[in-house]
Amino acid sequence: MVDKRKFSTINKSKKDKPAGLSEKYFNLMKILSMLEKDQYPSRNDIANECEVSLRTAQRYMQILTSILPIQYNREKRGYEFENKLTKKTLFLENKEIAVLAAVFSTLKKREPLLYELFANLIKKLNLQTKDETTLEKTCICLTPDEVSINYESKVFKLVMEAITNQKTLRIIYKSIETGNITEREIDPYELYFLDGEWFVYSYCHLRNGYRWFALDGIRELEMTEKKFIKPKDFSMDKKLEKSFYIFQADPVTIKVRFLPEIAHKIRRKKKLHKIEHREELPDGSILVTFEVAGLKEIKRWLYTFIPHFEVIEPDELREMIRRELEKELTKF
Repeated sequence: MVDKRKFSTINKSKKDKPAGLSEKYFNLMKILSMLEKDQYPSRNDIANECEVSLRTAQRYMQILTSILPIQYNREKRGYEFENKLTKKTLFLENKEIAVLAAVFSTLKKREPLLYELFANLIKKLNLQTKDETTLEKTCICLTPDEVSINYESKVFKLVMEAITNQKTLRIIYKSIETGNITEREIDPYELYFLDGEWFVYSYCHLRNGYRWFALDGIRELEMTEKKFIKPKDFSMDKKLEKSFYIFQADPVTIKVRFLPEIAHKIRRKKKLHKIEHREELPDGSILVTFEVAGLKEIKRWLYTFIPHFEVIEPDELREMIRRELEKELTKF
C-alpha cells in the first residue's frame, strides 16, 4: 500500500525552502512539525520528507534527542515526544521568568484566589528556561499591598464563573456609601482591582443601567439560568477613557498647580491621566490640566499631595476641598 504522505513529500524541490534558512535547520523544523502532529515519523519517513540519506536522517534524530525528550515508539514504529506536553513547552529568557516570578510571588502573598489560577496556568504552559532560573528564583520584587480583602472566596469564584459563562447573577447588595441593602439581578461584564478591593462592572436590571459593585458589598449571591449577551463593541478601556480610576460621571476640566516641592514627583510620571496637558511654570511648579469623569476620584487622589497643590479650577472642586479640610481641622 502506497504511503500517500511519503509520496506527497518525496518529490518536493529543495528550492521550496524559505530564503535565509540552512538546509539542516529547515529539515529539523520539518521533523519537529511531524512530531508535533503525532505522525510518529520513522527514519525512512524523515529521509523521504527531507530528501536525505538514512544516515543523515539518523544524525538529525541524534541532534533532536540530545536537546529534547524524544523516544522511539516500537508499537507505532516511529519517534514521539516522551511527554505530550513537550510540544507545548515555552523556553523563556531569564528576564521573562523574573517578571512571571514577581507576579507569582505577589499573588501568593496577597490574592490566593488568583494565585491558584495562575499556578495552574503555569503548569499547563510547561515553562522552561535554559538554566536553573525558576519561579522561585527572581531578581524582581513587587511589594504586596497589605490591605485585607474582606469577601468570601465563593463570591469571587462565582462572579468570575458568571462572567465567563455570561450568566445573570441574583445578589443581595449593601451599598458601601449609603449602607442601603437591595436585591437585584446583574449581568457581570468584567472584574477590576482598585485600592486593595475588587469591583465588578455589570448591567443592573434594577436600575436599568451600568453600575460598579464592590465584591465585599455582596452579602448573598446565586447564579441564575438566564443568559445575557455582552455587546460585541463593548470595551472596558473605552468606558474608562475619561474616568480617573473606574467611576463614571459627566466630563469636567480640572486645572491643578503642583508646587515646586513635589514637582519632581510629577515629572517622574509620563502621565498622571490619559487625558492631560502639562505646563512648566517659571517658579518651578507644574500646571496640569485634566479632563476626567466627575470630581470624586480625582479629589481623593489629590489629597495624597496635601499641602503641595492648588486647585485652579473648577470652583466647585476648590470649595469642596476647602470645606472638607476645614471640617477635619476642627478635630485637632
